[in-house]
Amino acid sequence: MPWLTVSHGDLPLKRFLSEKYKILTSPALVLIDKDGNALNTNCRWELEQKGVEALKGWLELVAKAQTK
Repeated sequence: MPWLTVSHGDLPLKRFLSEKYKILTSPALVLIDKDGNALNTNCRWELEQKGVEALKGWLELVAKAQTK
């Protein structure tokens, strides 16, 4: 699973992604499908609350998205 990041100084991209995925705080962690659709915009919160257990739920979301 590749992890993409946005440079802190890339304000145009940060602004675009913040609007597209309704991001209000930074840092943020959003799970998206191969087409750029948000599967989960609460990943950071889930990671803080559940730790690595959050990955199981994300993998299920990805698997479900791949069958569509």
